[in-house]
Amino acid sequence: DGCGGYIPLIIDMINAAFDHYTPVLPDDDENTQQTVPYPIAIGFSVLGGNRDVVDKEQDVIRELVSMIKRRGLRLRVDHVLDDPERYGISPELNVRKVDGGTMTTWVMLERDDTR
Repeated sequence: DGCGGYIPLIIDMINAAFDHYTPVLPDDDENTQQTVPYPIAIGFSVLGGNRDVVDKEQDVIRELVSMIKRRGLRLRVDHVLDDPERYGISPELNVRKVDGGTMTTWVMLERDDTR
C-alpha cells in the first residue's frame, strides 16, 4: 500500500474503497450507484512499538465502524484471527497479529441483518 502504516492514509484508502457504494433497497431503480458486495476483506499493517500498534489498530477499526454507520451500511466487522477456522485458516499455522513492531490485521465485513 505504500503508506508505511500511517493511520490517516490507511483510513483514506478504506474510505476510497467505499466511495462508489451506497445502501440500495432492492426496489430502488433510480439509484445508479452499486450496492456493497459482501463479504469484504480488509487488511492493513501498522508499525510502532507493541502498545502503540494496538492503539493504532483500534483507531483504524473504530473509524471503519463509524464509516459503515455513517453510510447506513448493514455490515458487521469481524477480526479474522478471532476465529481463523471460520475463514479457512488452519490453527496449525499459528498466525500471529504482531511480529516485531508490526501488527497486521485482517477483518471481514459481512452482512448484518440484526440492525
